[in-house]
Amino acid sequence: LLVGCGGSSLGLEALARALRPLERVARRPRLHLIDNTDPSVTLAAMNGLAPERTQCIVISKSGDTLDTLAPLGIVDHWYRASGVDIKRSLSVVTGKNKGGLRRYAMSSGLTIFDVTEAVGGRYSVLSSVGLLPAAMLGCDVTAMLKGARDTRDQALTAAVADNGPLMLAATSTTMLRDKQRSTIVFMPYATRLRTFGDWACQLWAESLG
Repeated sequence: LLVGCGGSSLGLEALARALRPLERVARRPRLHLIDNTDPSVTLAAMNGLAPERTQCIVISKSGDTLDTLAPLGIVDHWYRASGVDIKRSLSVVTGKNKGGLRRYAMSSGLTIFDVTEAVGGRYSVLSSVGLLPAAMLGCDVTAMLKGARDTRDQALTAAVADNGPLMLAATSTTMLRDKQRSTIVFMPYATRLRTFGDWACQLWAESLG
């Protein structure tokens, strides 16, 4: 069960759908996501879950995101009312030395995974924000990091015509400057990339406004 919103959930959701192993394994964990304060989302995510068999990760870099802290209160009560030791069932991923989430985790004796200040929330999928739950879901995080390094290196060294990020930036800038066209259509046809579209929207909107 993952509680987080925006950069704390969209990237992981994209990873989980795209990279989770295809083979069926009976005891492999399933991802249940609470990504806003809508009660129906919380109820749907927790419906049918057994507290004693559910590991929850709560993610907020700032530690003060209301859309994350509100569902956390429900999850905390759910565990405690069932007599489950939250020290074994609940962990948090948050920024260092700040925020209400860290204070809650410290007072409750929970395991805390730090998010470095140098990484923006929407780009944090290759930090503890995404790698911890991805590993729990069976993703090959070593291969993921190698792929990220290879892609970075290619983007920094490839010729313009072979450089996807640079071509996208150049084309977008030219269309805006010369044609007053600011809309980009991002349409992944592969079903496993469906939620990558939602993440791409957030990356584009928060980065470029």
